[in-house]
Amino acid sequence: MVAAPDSLAVLNDFSVEDRLKGEGSVIIEDGGEGQLGFPRVTMTFEAASLTSPAGKTIGIKGRLVCDVR
Repeated sequence: MVAAPDSLAVLNDFSVEDRLKGEGSVIIEDGGEGQLGFPRVTMTFEAASLTSPAGKTIGIKGRLVCDVR
């Protein structure tokens, strides 16, 4: 789930149906070796145009790196 920061109050008004939906991608890759020798996973995500029924739009993209056991 993706939510806007509290500082963007207009995107956090839950009085109307405004869940953002749309097409996006997540790429999960081997990130090598992390701390203490644990395997590392790298995830890259992007959704250029998410839209809600209330007409709100947002684009997101980012990268997450996580060690797993």
